[in-house]
Amino acid sequence: MIIQNIGTRALSMYIGSEELCELGFSPNDIGQQEANQLLKKALDDNSLKQWAAAEMEVYPGKDSLLLFVRRKSTKPFYFIFSDIEPLISACQTCQPLPSSLGYIDNKYLLTVFPLEGDNPPAIFSEFGNEIQLSMCQAIHYEEQGEFILSQQAIGEIKKYFN
Repeated sequence: MIIQNIGTRALSMYIGSEELCELGFSPNDIGQQEANQLLKKALDDNSLKQWAAAEMEVYPGKDSLLLFVRRKSTKPFYFIFSDIEPLISACQTCQPLPSSLGYIDNKYLLTVFPLEGDNPPAIFSEFGNEIQLSMCQAIHYEEQGEFILSQQAIGEIKKYFN
């Protein structure tokens, strides 16, 4: 397995046929779940545990596999929406990002983790209000509210409301 950094926010992984066979995979059998397993193994084997993937592209070859991975931000951004319609409209115009959706005090709380070094999509500030939360406040909101979608909220909203 060859891992190469692409700047500070991304990496590429090349896995040859011999290593894929040892791991019980063939290039044509690799889907998102298998790619996540391979990435986790590679990061664990190379002591890159602090590296949290946000976006992954998988390119199977004839007898090998190439992965491109971008890191997600460790800093979440929080947006409050007073109604579901503006939330849906905002989500429909941007690419899916790691995110979660909660409901508290009759409002929707969208938590977004953009790609590392990027800002969250500006559309969320146009349709909702960005709020600053400390880690304690965020945990409190998660405990006191209802979790609607615990992961990939933007992608799920796009999927069901397009």
